[in-house]
Amino acid sequence: MIDSLELINVQQFAHKKIDFSNGINVLVGETGKGKTTIIRALRWVLVNDFDSEAIRKDGSKKTQVSIVKDGAKVTRTKSDSVNRYELERNGKIEKFDSIGRKVPEPILQLFNIPILEIDKEKIILNIQTQLDSHFMLNEKGTFRNKVLNKLTGNNIVDFVIGSFNKDLLKISKENKQLEGEIGDKNVQLESLTKEKETKQRLYLDCRKREKSIQAQQDRYNSGREVLTSLGKVVIQRKEVDTLLGNLKLIPDTEINSLKVEVKEFEDVKKLLIQIKSNKNELNNIKIELEDIEVPDVKGLNNAIESYTNVQEIAQKLIIIANKTLDIGKKESGLKGEIRAKIEEYNGLVAKIPTIKCQKCGADVKEFVAKELEL
Repeated sequence: MIDSLELINVQQFAHKKIDFSNGINVLVGETGKGKTTIIRALRWVLVNDFDSEAIRKDGSKKTQVSIVKDGAKVTRTKSDSVNRYELERNGKIEKFDSIGRKVPEPILQLFNIPILEIDKEKIILNIQTQLDSHFMLNEKGTFRNKVLNKLTGNNIVDFVIGSFNKDLLKISKENKQLEGEIGDKNVQLESLTKEKETKQRLYLDCRKREKSIQAQQDRYNSGREVLTSLGKVVIQRKEVDTLLGNLKLIPDTEINSLKVEVKEFEDVKKLLIQIKSNKNELNNIKIELEDIEVPDVKGLNNAIESYTNVQEIAQKLIIIANKTLDIGKKESGLKGEIRAKIEEYNGLVAKIPTIKCQKCGADVKEFVAKELEL
């Protein structure tokens, strides 16, 4: 409810203040007394759809309209340099400059002036001019329906239904399009499934071939290793053959001769033992002979002759013993050489590579395996 209205330099009014009472207020006056001016002033403040220059009093420089409502005062001022709204309430003043054709939002909220926009046309429900016809009687039925829907909120339902229908139509079109695309995708999927199965078979075949190639590669690598080992064995075999070729074996004739000499040495050794035994006996005899008194010269001479013969035999035996010692030394030297040759032979044999017997798993020399065809 508006409490009061004050006009300064508004058309024919230099200053006019009107206090309103509770309830309905009626303005009565002759034509040209300012009833329409008051309506214009209200529209100028509350709606701002009236030209400021049209309502300014001729010859004045500033027009001002103030409205008081529920203890709050709204003042609209327009001059050559000012175009302002002021809102005074609770001891505070808010100013709104350079407003153009818009009414500040706090003032719209204060007066609660609804402005409907129907088909880009603004409709002010709270204010009607003198020449306006009765509310919407001269409007078409569709326009009146839009206004009523706007007032009752049914326009939102219409909007929602319209949007829903549009969305439904759009969804229907999209659904048909998607069904077509799904059909195409199913065809593509079937084709891709067949292609996948073909490629999967090719993949499995490739995996089998890969395993076969890997097995062949393993055999090839194993063969390469065996070939490398055989190459080393061939080189070692050549080295062993060279060493064996340089090895001089004792001829069988020398070995047989050595065996004969060894036998002779053993026989001489036995004879030497017998000679030593005989020599001891002769020494004993000599001692006994020295103790015996010789009865006659003839018997003595015979004994001397026998002793001399024995002595000659002893000298021969000593010579044979010396020869036997020489033979023993030769035998020892030959045995040493034989042992050295045997050790050298065993060293050469040890250098010959060994392989595993495929039948028993034992270590066998490579040349033996070759002879046995293992």
